[in-house]
Amino acid sequence: MKKRLTNNWGLKLISFIFAVLLWLVVVNVDNPVKTKPFDNIPVKLQNANLITEEGLVYEILDSTGTVTVSVSAPRSYLELLSKDDIVAVADFNNITAANTINITYYSKRYNDKITNFKGNIESVKLNIEPKKMLQLVLKTKTVGEVEDGYVVGRVTTDQNQVRISGPESIVSQIKSAVVAVDVSGTTTDIATYADVKLYDAEEKEISASSIVKNVDSVKVGVEILATKTVPVGYSVTGNPATGYRMTGEISGVPSEITIAGNTDALKNISQIEIPSEVLNVNGKTENLIANVNVKNYLPTGISIADSDYNGKAIVTVYIEEEQKKELHLGERNILITNVPDDFKVSIDENNEIVLKMTGLQADVSEVLMSDIVGTVDLAAYMEKEDINSLEPGEYTVEATFELGEEITIVEPVKVKIIVQEAEEE
Repeated sequence: MKKRLTNNWGLKLISFIFAVLLWLVVVNVDNPVKTKPFDNIPVKLQNANLITEEGLVYEILDSTGTVTVSVSAPRSYLELLSKDDIVAVADFNNITAANTINITYYSKRYNDKITNFKGNIESVKLNIEPKKMLQLVLKTKTVGEVEDGYVVGRVTTDQNQVRISGPESIVSQIKSAVVAVDVSGTTTDIATYADVKLYDAEEKEISASSIVKNVDSVKVGVEILATKTVPVGYSVTGNPATGYRMTGEISGVPSEITIAGNTDALKNISQIEIPSEVLNVNGKTENLIANVNVKNYLPTGISIADSDYNGKAIVTVYIEEEQKKELHLGERNILITNVPDDFKVSIDENNEIVLKMTGLQADVSEVLMSDIVGTVDLAAYMEKEDINSLEPGEYTVEATFELGEEITIVEPVKVKIIVQEAEEE
């Protein structure tokens, strides 16, 4: 009996097969094949230099640069896998005429234990076109409003140009490169880093991932200045033509401006002075109208606060033709002073006393005969004429008048006087 059992190879084979099957059943029951999805797996592009060396650039379309991969493997191995183990590859050696590349998969660990990889997409879709390069001046701008009483001064960057490369169709749309800094509520200078952003002709931002910049952010300095509103003062040089004079009125538009600078500098400024040589009225017979650039006369370190104001002022120096006026005076208009004690003096009744004057219309019109008093100073006359002792007789003496600087007496006013010895009482 024992011999029959040990020599029965068929029975032994059946037993072995049964054992294997039993083992497989046990394994599948205890460690079955499972499937697990891994999301957002980036597709690794290989041999991209095949495109770039030809002066071309590529752009991944339709979000095909990431995939969800379902991995099938025995449970014991599947549980040990992580997202970082799963690799998706698209090789440019396999690019199709339609600019697609099939995606292949593998695992960094237990790859031989995995029974299947299945991606939610089969291929990467690409846009391929010529590469274009562009260099732009880097512009700056501020957003928001600084605190009341302050303005934004100079805005500086640590570099003023940016180089851009990418697909020709996209780069051709780029018209400006800008860095922006928020200054809302600020009262002090700002130093920060700001991202470089690209815009088209309509100032819409272009942010395609296929665009490459030589720098993504730059250091920006923003100067914040205090402000102060001050008048603009004007001086005049020269004299108008003969027969004309300035009215004394000078108007400037604007008459005041708001300036900006550091607080200490502004404390010492009460007015912006325009030098007299800027407004020369020599030989003028009509109003002088001049365009003055106020910016040229600002103190060092001071600027105009309003960025919309170009600094130009229109200045008018008013000039009028002189008006003539003639008054025939009487004895009541003449006062004789410093008469020696032994004499009495009277005005010759036949003497015509004429006061001829010129001035602006507004000034001469205010000169009334009833208000005019001329002075005949006998002591001054005698000194001028070197007369030691006054003798009775007739004298022609110049009368003086105090009419103010606005009125010019055209010719001396001569008064004929009669000097007599005083009668003893």
